[in-house]
Amino acid sequence: MLFEDTFRELEFRKASLLRGQLERWLVAARKFVDQKLLPPNRMETALRHDQLVLGPAIILLGGSLEQFDTALREEISSQAEKIRLAATVELPVWLGSPDPESLLALDYQRCKPVGFYAGSEKLAAYFRAVRWLQMIPFRCSRDTEFDAIILLRIALVRADLDEDFASGVHLIGPSDDLTVDDLHLRLNLNQPLDETEYRTLLSEQRVMLARELVENRRCVINSDLKLKSSVGSLASKLSFRVFSPARTLDAELFQRLIDQRRKPQGLAVAAMLGSTLAEKQLATDEVNIVRRVREDFEAEYKDVELFWYVSIYPRYLHVLSALFLPPSDAAPAFMKGEAWSAKSCQTALSGWAQLRHTFTLQAKSNANFTGLVAVPPGFIEDNPEFFARMARLIDKSHDALLANGCFEPRAQEESEKPKANAPVLIGEDDPPSLSQRWQLLGRLAHSLEAMSHKQLRRQPWTIEEEYFLRGYGSRLASVMGYFGNSWLSPKDDAPRWVEVSQEIDAQHNVSLAVAIGRPRFFYVLYPWNGMQVLCTGSVLQYYEYDSAQRLTDVEWKNLLDSAAAPRLPSWLGSQMSAPGKPVQTHPLRP
Repeated sequence: MLFEDTFRELEFRKASLLRGQLERWLVAARKFVDQKLLPPNRMETALRHDQLVLGPAIILLGGSLEQFDTALREEISSQAEKIRLAATVELPVWLGSPDPESLLALDYQRCKPVGFYAGSEKLAAYFRAVRWLQMIPFRCSRDTEFDAIILLRIALVRADLDEDFASGVHLIGPSDDLTVDDLHLRLNLNQPLDETEYRTLLSEQRVMLARELVENRRCVINSDLKLKSSVGSLASKLSFRVFSPARTLDAELFQRLIDQRRKPQGLAVAAMLGSTLAEKQLATDEVNIVRRVREDFEAEYKDVELFWYVSIYPRYLHVLSALFLPPSDAAPAFMKGEAWSAKSCQTALSGWAQLRHTFTLQAKSNANFTGLVAVPPGFIEDNPEFFARMARLIDKSHDALLANGCFEPRAQEESEKPKANAPVLIGEDDPPSLSQRWQLLGRLAHSLEAMSHKQLRRQPWTIEEEYFLRGYGSRLASVMGYFGNSWLSPKDDAPRWVEVSQEIDAQHNVSLAVAIGRPRFFYVLYPWNGMQVLCTGSVLQYYEYDSAQRLTDVEWKNLLDSAAAPRLPSWLGSQMSAPGKPVQTHPLRP
């Protein structure tokens, strides 16, 4: 939740800049066409295509139609409205006839803002614009589209906009589709190129791009509506996007399952992370695919020190995998059974679903006196490696986000300012900043790592460690954005919904949805000094089901509270009782 709050701030900054960047980009393209350094007829056609692509995004972000060619304004306005409505599946005429191998249609339904983007008009407009620019391909097999991306590349360099569109720190992973950055044009634009010279340039570029696809594993995830999957021909993959979504390990796993006509499911992700319980639920060929992906991941990041310089997303998966490590010999017996394996599986998949949602997008020795027992204030899950990985991830993430300007002051919009009747904080003038919340989370993780080691060695807590355990809930609440006496106006914002895979044919348009419910209590009997202490913890509910609709988080919460709510995964078995109705409490105080 802290990472999502921070990433939301980063997206606000990008949303404020994007319209101006796109408009400057288009102006630079128009100026270059006027210079007639490349075949004029081709460049004029390319400029019209670029206006049809960038135009709807600019309009969605509040730009004016007056900056586009008069003949194109009606179509640009029409496309912007279709994006807003997010209700149709069709192919614009200017993208040519449907091609079964490269593109049959555009799914405008994907442009519906979800996640935290749905809670702000500014972010909703940004979501629609960016999703549109992710959807439109510039196919190298079609001259107009290839010319259009060549023109955008030249304009980007000429207008000195490279820095504006640089992604900065890679928080998720490498881009999967080709972008303008992948065009390396060796041009002397001080003298014009004739048609023959220009065609030679295009031929060279196609060869270089084909090599890029093969050598750097690009365009392996299919997100387009077409009949063939990622196993299609190399020529069909040679296309660009203005913005490319990142390639994540779980998306690559799902693509390999799809290519073998296997349905993606969250258990495959858990198995990839090392869950033996999840692996037992999969078919043999699914297990083989999971293991190959895991081996590729381990081979790619075999250098442990270099691993911490890659993006946050694979690091977080590495953290989650610690939940499936064999328990220490000194760990309690309940951590070695199937019930605990199911708990760990749900924990890992809930964390994974939360991260996907973000990218749309964590005592003194007791004594016996006269028969009474002084029980320690709590115990920690005996998995120091998980806390160690989490602590390092938090430290590295904070440094990366700091370098990317995420903690710099930003002017708040009216909708974000506290209301007059909002609860006040007790004993604090201001809530902690995002940077302070990250630092607090880091201290929590480091402390839990050290105390977990100590607990495994059966050493007693110090007074300071007892205080830490007693105050852990309120500290974690601050990290998650619940400040002061916020329990007076309780939040119910844990449920999150995200689409991770899509299956479309003539009769169906179904998505694999993964989602988080509300935190649940879970109970363990912790062995301690020859007795068993009943302990209460919490675990997030993980849901996975086929959905014909894309849901906002509010819509998901409404569904969750209805009679039509999806069932919990069957692999939880008898370890999980049926969900009850939500109880309005402080988020970390039952």
